[in-house]
Amino acid sequence: MRAPTRSATTTASDPPRSPADCVARRLVRYSAYMRALIAIALLLAPITAAHAIPPPRIPALAPPALEGALTVSAHHVELDCRALASRGHCLATVSIAISGSGVVTVEHAPGELAALRLDDRAIQVPAPPLDLEPIALSIDEGEHTLVVTRRVPPSQELGREWLVPACEARHLLLHRGRPAASRALAVQLVDPPHRAARHTFELRVLADRDLALRPVPYAADPPWSETDGARVLRLEDPADTAGSTRLVAFDDPGEVFHHGGPMLGIGARLNGDGSFRVRLEYEVAFAEWILPGLSVDADLVTGWTITPRVEVATPVVLVLPSLSFGVGVPIQLEPDPDVGLRLLVGLAFGPAGISASFDLFPSDDGVAVESAIMARISL
Repeated sequence: MRAPTRSATTTASDPPRSPADCVARRLVRYSAYMRALIAIALLLAPITAAHAIPPPRIPALAPPALEGALTVSAHHVELDCRALASRGHCLATVSIAISGSGVVTVEHAPGELAALRLDDRAIQVPAPPLDLEPIALSIDEGEHTLVVTRRVPPSQELGREWLVPACEARHLLLHRGRPAASRALAVQLVDPPHRAARHTFELRVLADRDLALRPVPYAADPPWSETDGARVLRLEDPADTAGSTRLVAFDDPGEVFHHGGPMLGIGARLNGDGSFRVRLEYEVAFAEWILPGLSVDADLVTGWTITPRVEVATPVVLVLPSLSFGVGVPIQLEPDPDVGLRLLVGLAFGPAGISASFDLFPSDDGVAVESAIMARISL
């Protein structure tokens, strides 16, 4: 059963301050600092939020630029996005059938262009670190096939402009886990002046099995088909009114498990004589708002306590801090081994916050309650 707590001793003269009084005074001082920091964070939050998540820009996969008397009879694009979730880009192979004479210009960014081939001749591709001028190819009169292979990163829109999930907000340095997002990539058609009288456009998409492919249909287009595990759009003589781009989107559900990190709490046990308390925690997350973890308390009176616990927490919304509630099982190791129930409530703005705990232990009188409050910071 729970042992009775010790009472404070007093004298007739001015009594010395107890450890609890000293800790309480320091907590008041620290709480003032915490309020000042939170106030500064609240003032800066709109500016930070406005710049942290810029509006998404959908990248476009453009065909090579054509100059002179060149016409394109076939424009084939294959998007290999099977490793999009892990690598962050698709491998695009653009093949165009050209007739006539003129100049073909291939624009490229450093590390983007993977391979280039004209007919059966491979064209040397600049090394990835170099930012060189566009590659200009002279095309002689006749029929030719140009194949361009490049890496294209789709846009990534998190679908949240004014909120940060609890796990990510608490652990700005060590958080690991892919959030839910929407990715998109636009594919441009050949300009109408360079389309042959009989022109075919085909877009073939190989999707990542972890992502949901969502082709964006146009009213004038035929339905997408499925061939050999790929989604295919084929247009015969596409009309100018149908638009010059086709949009491909992916719904990324994100990862269920997220790595969090450690948290350090410094505060005091409030009831009884009071005592200084330090709490070290480590937590992970499921869906970024369910936060299981393990904490170890070191207390001058109650000794060591190990507590497996789980918290649920709201995200940081604009300037509103995150609220958390949780339960745990405190296992007291000394001075008297005991097992109880812990109730947790907390408030955090990013990695800084305040947490209050209430431990319920069986005692001779029914239930003994030990309460503690502490400032908490996490990595």
